[in-house]
Amino acid sequence: MNRIIIAWIFVLTLSLAVFSQAEYTSLELKFSGNKEIPTADLKNAVLTCYGDYWKQPGDNLVRYLEHFGSKCSKDVLHSRGFWRSRINGVWIDKNAKALNVEISITEGLQYRVGELSVVGEDILSESEILSFLVLSKGDVPNGVKLQELLYDKLKEVYAERGYVQYSAEFEPEFIEPSEDKPDATVDITILVDEGKQFKVGRIEFKGVDETVSNELLKSLKIGAGEIYVPRKIKESIDLMNQEQRFRFIDNYQHVQILVDEESANVTIIIALKPH
Repeated sequence: MNRIIIAWIFVLTLSLAVFSQAEYTSLELKFSGNKEIPTADLKNAVLTCYGDYWKQPGDNLVRYLEHFGSKCSKDVLHSRGFWRSRINGVWIDKNAKALNVEISITEGLQYRVGELSVVGEDILSESEILSFLVLSKGDVPNGVKLQELLYDKLKEVYAERGYVQYSAEFEPEFIEPSEDKPDATVDITILVDEGKQFKVGRIEFKGVDETVSNELLKSLKIGAGEIYVPRKIKESIDLMNQEQRFRFIDNYQHVQILVDEESANVTIIIALKPH
């Protein structure tokens, strides 16, 4: 019996010792190769990306530190016009409870906006799109902001008009400095695919009778025959959830959107469950 107790005490002591060493308590970040961008700016960005995850050891820790160390450093460079910069490597040294991370950077040239053009636009004009993207000739382009505006924010603008399949890319053409043009510039072409404008074909409720269904249809912010705007569906579902007439309606699990490409119509099916 005593041997069993002693064995358990040993295991417990060993477990506590391992647990006490589980968390890293310090993280040292070093950068090399940066000349124009202050180390403090890079460090703040990477530390924000890391959060507190670096304190927890595990099989994925090194991969996590490498990935986000590289990505977040690159984001800083791209946001300052260093569009052809390079991350040479991320090196990690683990020592007891300390982590040392070194990130090597090649900044390259800082570019300014040259010529701007948009291809494929129809619903919005070229000037409207460029104004929305906050791009002007001679500016230092923020590549991170440009992607956010082009891929997310402008997509919302098109979705408000029923163009829910909108997609876009941008093609940069880099021009090196010359004697008569000392600044490195980048010509940017925005490639837009607006897609079709979709309308609501019909809206159907499952789990309720026809009387309740007709009543609910009148309360929605969107109806059959109208331009399909996803925001209006979400707002309608949010209102229904606030009324608590039915069990919680999840916009992803309980709302089905069926798309008919040929007719450019969508069918909206909402599954309801009474309390």
